[in-house]
Amino acid sequence: MAAKSFAFAIFALILVAGSEAATVYATAKAAGLTTLVAAIDAAGMKGAFNHNLRGTVFAPTNEAFAELIAALNTTPEDLLGNKALLRKVLKYHVVFGKPIKSSDIPKGKVTTVYTWDGLPLGAKAWGKDPKNTGVNVFYGKDLENKAKVVAPDVRANTAIVHVINKVLVPVL
Repeated sequence: MAAKSFAFAIFALILVAGSEAATVYATAKAAGLTTLVAAIDAAGMKGAFNHNLRGTVFAPTNEAFAELIAALNTTPEDLLGNKALLRKVLKYHVVFGKPIKSSDIPKGKVTTVYTWDGLPLGAKAWGKDPKNTGVNVFYGKDLENKAKVVAPDVRANTAIVHVINKVLVPVL
């Protein structure tokens, strides 16, 4: 069932991405990234994920949020009720400036980019065969944690969205 819903989410991303006017928020909503959308709403940040957002957004899957909630031994309601924490976590998923496509990320070498709050993230492409390549995102104090891009290069107006399999948690 999870594979079927993931395939639908990818299809929805492609459809929404075809609309130049789609915002990051609308793209996430259409893709079924319901926990991300709920987090954006709960943090009062819907306006930040609008047409003016120029940059790159790493969008966690619903499963990534469920994994984080379990690791924190909390509930979705408690997580969504912590507006200050949500704002920090969401800002850690946004890199302003020129949108970064997966093809812009060099293979085999970690490239450092800086998030909304100026915290570092690392990105590295991998794979030799063009049909079997990917991108990992490194985060944490020493960039020791890794997330995998599961759906790259989704255009959302003036931004690029990369769907990832982990919630990036900044050092708090």
